[in-house]
Amino acid sequence: MRSVCVFLSTGFGSGLFLSRAAERFRKWGLPAKWTGSGLAGTLIGAGAAALGCPGGRPGVLLTLGITIAAVPVTGAAEEVLGTKDDPAINLDETVGYLWALAGLPLAGLGCWERVGVLAAAFALFRIFDVFKLPAPGVQRLQGGLGIMADDVLAGLLANGCLQAVLRTALKA
Repeated sequence: MRSVCVFLSTGFGSGLFLSRAAERFRKWGLPAKWTGSGLAGTLIGAGAAALGCPGGRPGVLLTLGITIAAVPVTGAAEEVLGTKDDPAINLDETVGYLWALAGLPLAGLGCWERVGVLAAAFALFRIFDVFKLPAPGVQRLQGGLGIMADDVLAGLLANGCLQAVLRTALKA
């Protein structure tokens, strides 16, 4: 069961590979924060969203359910990997990106407008996640809650920005 938690928490193993690659990027002076496991986790979330994650209230409820399930899963993976918020764990970024999209009014948008929203959500979420803008101290929480909290907050902050822009644009 613990190996399943590691597999899921590391984005089907992508985080294990990319977190090691990020170490090489650091040695070469490249920005590992933007190229490692977290990027892969966000891309997995983007793939899930592109496949048709529901908008509105169903999207919020689905994302809430995934978040609740992810807390113990990432906590168990952290125990197995032996490092607090191990860089290989990227399920938190996947869930954070889903929060960036949860409940957005996407139904009335055309294809390219929707792609634009997905891209804006991606960019905003990555910025808020990398710079820990909403609340840098939440990572001190223990276990899966500490792993998930900063990414959920970054996703919610990105969501708030997008809600304001979309609701203003849809009224115009």
